Amino acid sequence: MKAIIIHERGDAEVLHYKTFPTPKPIANEVLVKVHAATVNHTDIFHRSGRFFIQKSLPHILGMDVAGEIVELGAGVRDWQIGDRIVATFEALGRERNGAYAEYTTFPINQLHRIPDGLSYIDAASIGLAFTTAWIALFYNGVLKQAERIVIHAASSGVGTSAIQIAINRP
Repeated sequence: MKAIIIHERGDAEVLHYKTFPTPKPIANEVLVKVHAATVNHTDIFHRSGRFFIQKSLPHILGMDVAGEIVELGAGVRDWQIGDRIVATFEALGRERNGAYAEYTTFPINQLHRIPDGLSYIDAASIGLAFTTAWIALFYNGVLKQAERIVIHAASSGVGTSAIQIAINRP
């Protein structure tokens, strides 16, 4: 498969488009054909070496993925080949390659079905940005119903996600 790989830390010039072995799903994982992936600050921090956890090299970046299941690992029961999924890699999780590739594997407990009518691109854009905004608003900010808030940097992915959550909050 083709993938964007880093062999060293640095600026964008360390990204290389190369052939890389297609991963195989282990027990309770699926192989996903990637249709869309995002570029997040976490990817930039991993690439540059500024993230507090260093992934081993070579490494394929890409935190958010939307795609189609093409192979099931042992023990997978509630998913089928052809299912449309969206997922976000754990930035702090186990060592694994990301979504800047034609294929990636993913644990089934981190998959979500893409609703009918939602594109792969739109689905991929939800994960990390909305999770970060939710944590900032409700865990760190302890936002309550009927409180007013100011959202700085509202043009960023997290900022625009925070606006949507604030408008439609529970």
